[in-house]
Amino acid sequence: MTYDQLRYSMSLVKTRIFGTQFGQLMVPLIDLANHHNNCKHTITTHPTCGPGLEDGCIVWKAGSDVAAGEEVCNMYHENMLQDRAVLQYGFLQDDHLSKEMSSIDRHDYDALNPWSFSASLEPFTSNNTSEVRAEANRLRGLLMEMAASDASLQLSPDEHRDPDSVMLRSLMTWRQQRRAAIGKRLTSKLL
Repeated sequence: MTYDQLRYSMSLVKTRIFGTQFGQLMVPLIDLANHHNNCKHTITTHPTCGPGLEDGCIVWKAGSDVAAGEEVCNMYHENMLQDRAVLQYGFLQDDHLSKEMSSIDRHDYDALNPWSFSASLEPFTSNNTSEVRAEANRLRGLLMEMAASDASLQLSPDEHRDPDSVMLRSLMTWRQQRRAAIGKRLTSKLL
């Protein structure tokens, strides 16, 4: 097996695996469903599927009527933000959360547990003037750092690993969204 074949195989596993009470599983058909943050459909696991079926089962249940030809979605993670979508699954979302700050830019980001942010997406709130100033300075620093690195960024497509520059364009789009979201937070009344 070549290195590229191994990378491809690992990306298939990483982007299609489900964490269940039975462990990490690849589940054919369900892995075809695209993520939507507002998806009403659910996937649950059960220890048994019925009499004589001891291996357990996975149930994909429609949360609303599904019309013929309508996409049946899945919610990979509640309130998944853009950084997790692009870094873990390789796509950018186009929904209400695409304008939110990425988890790595949030005040409650934990680098040791990067996907642990609050599912409620509570914004920074404080009545303490020094805490508000510190958060505003942190966000200004992020914007200045991003602007400085953007000015010196030398983008060159990797013709071998990303021949159509899809990932490079996605990362640049995400970076622009990040800058816009941070700027919006700085000018909002919530900060």
